[in-house]
Amino acid sequence: MGIFKWELLGKHYNDTSLTSAYQAIIAQLDSRQSDFLDCLSAKETRARRLVAKNKTDLYKNSKHLAENHAVEISKGYWLDTNLSRAQVTSNLQLACVCAKIEFGSDLKVGFNY
Repeated sequence: MGIFKWELLGKHYNDTSLTSAYQAIIAQLDSRQSDFLDCLSAKETRARRLVAKNKTDLYKNSKHLAENHAVEISKGYWLDTNLSRAQVTSNLQLACVCAKIEFGSDLKVGFNY
């Protein structure tokens, strides 16, 4: 628990959980660019996709996690929320590539420690 601070293009935000901050950032990035989620759906880590059209596709090796940890977001996409701070930060770096912004300058997060 705590306050999870972040800044997008000079506008400051506070959320009460890591999950709510992550969801809010993804939603903000999606609202800025129509193909953002399509781009993000092509990004993945070793064992997970960042977003997917089918929630079980988020978890390559542990599809059962989808029942408790996948959250439906815009345009029928699903987002993985079973993530550590380090994983969220890493995912946001990939998201910034899709959003065509710079992580650390255009998007700053205060929960990546």
